[in-house]
Amino acid sequence: MLTSPSFLLLPGALECLKNYRDLPRTTAQALTALKNRLLMSQLLHLYHTYFPDAFRRSEASIRIDEEIGYSPREMEFVRLVAAHLFPLHGDWLPTYVEEVQERFPYIPIFPYARNWWEEPEAHDPGWQLLLAISGTLDERSARALLESIPGLDAALRADIAEAFLVMGVEYDLMRLQALCTHIASPLSDLALALSMLLRSTGNRWLDCDGHNEMPYEEVSWSEHAINYLTRTFEQAQAIEARGDAFASWLSSSINERTRLVLDLIRQVETHE
Repeated sequence: MLTSPSFLLLPGALECLKNYRDLPRTTAQALTALKNRLLMSQLLHLYHTYFPDAFRRSEASIRIDEEIGYSPREMEFVRLVAAHLFPLHGDWLPTYVEEVQERFPYIPIFPYARNWWEEPEAHDPGWQLLLAISGTLDERSARALLESIPGLDAALRADIAEAFLVMGVEYDLMRLQALCTHIASPLSDLALALSMLLRSTGNRWLDCDGHNEMPYEEVSWSEHAINYLTRTFEQAQAIEARGDAFASWLSSSINERTRLVLDLIRQVETHE
């Protein structure tokens, strides 16, 4: 049997050796590589579980890109989660790898709650009114916002300023919530809308301050976590939709409906 001269086998051998040039050279590097492989397997399994059709169609590589620390297939999954399940900060993952030299071990959850206090006049009149009476603004900001609400009757504007900004009327949100359950009109969502401003909805997507805290921290990738985050985010969107619908209802007849709001709040005023 004839065999090829050794020099003819050399190019092929060198090509094979290229597959091993990136192997870990220390115990620490080996442990990091194994952890990355485990995390990648977990993400790919979740990709197949939650987006099976997209997974089958995907042509993205599963080879880890050393520049970003993730494979293109994994980043594809992260983008799908952000687009269809709940907010993620996927673009931040490569930055973490670059700075820390290892993968972020948790789901990179992104803050979702609105920042009501930056440019409050950008909200529609209903939300502006609720902000002005919610007690979440300082007196100067609340007065300026109240003055900017279009279509609000001057006398009504003065009454609100007197009650909420001068006298400092306060109300019991829990009593208001109980009262609203007995109302068969859009006014029944007054307490819900105010709870959004007060960050008291009971839903962490809406109740956390995006500047200072995250809705959830150190949540590992798992089916249980994804199901929970997806469910609570859907609930947050439902609450938000009801709040927006109430604010629009209030805006559509601002003077008449503001009087209804004030009458209801007066029933749950707190007195020292």
